[in-house]
Amino acid sequence: MARRDLNQYSTRRSNHEVMLRGAFTNAAVTNLLLDRQPGPGGHAATADGTDALPVHQAAATYRELGYDLVVVAGRNYGAGSSRDWAAKAQALLGVRAVIAESYERIHRSNLIGMGVLPLEFAEGDSASSHPFAADAELSFEGLDELEVGTNRVTLHLRGAQGDRARAELQLRVFSRQELAYLRHGGILPYVVRRALPRDCGRRPT
Repeated sequence: MARRDLNQYSTRRSNHEVMLRGAFTNAAVTNLLLDRQPGPGGHAATADGTDALPVHQAAATYRELGYDLVVVAGRNYGAGSSRDWAAKAQALLGVRAVIAESYERIHRSNLIGMGVLPLEFAEGDSASSHPFAADAELSFEGLDELEVGTNRVTLHLRGAQGDRARAELQLRVFSRQELAYLRHGGILPYVVRRALPRDCGRRPT
């Protein structure tokens, strides 16, 4: 295929491999956890910390080791014309939660539909107030008993040297349907489980 025929990512939305590569390729995307940006578009450190690769390649190194990923972002996260695929691509990359100052309304709903948690910093707080690092381990307290409304969630950060920090977040759930999607890990698992007979997984007696 000639370069001039590639057009833009949205014209290839039926190909998930193309869309995975397009998820963080905007030239305006900068990973502040990297000391040096290898090139335009989103890059991330590999799981062993030896390299910085395009996000879709770096994410694969974490998946191979069984790690879930978290995106930490700024304001109005997810604004753009392909908000549905933006959420799908993140789920396929292994992202299980996003922490942002605010969300574009439709993208927030799409994240929930993909089983990705749209967490928010408290009013006036932001990522720059906390010691995020590429090698930090993140854990969350308060996700076991979600309900419709504003849920308080505590983020615990543990650095490679054992240093610890925490941040207070919130997870807004607007309806029982959104709550069901989150509990099942997204729309597709929710629909499949509702469609299966209740005794589908039982052994014959």
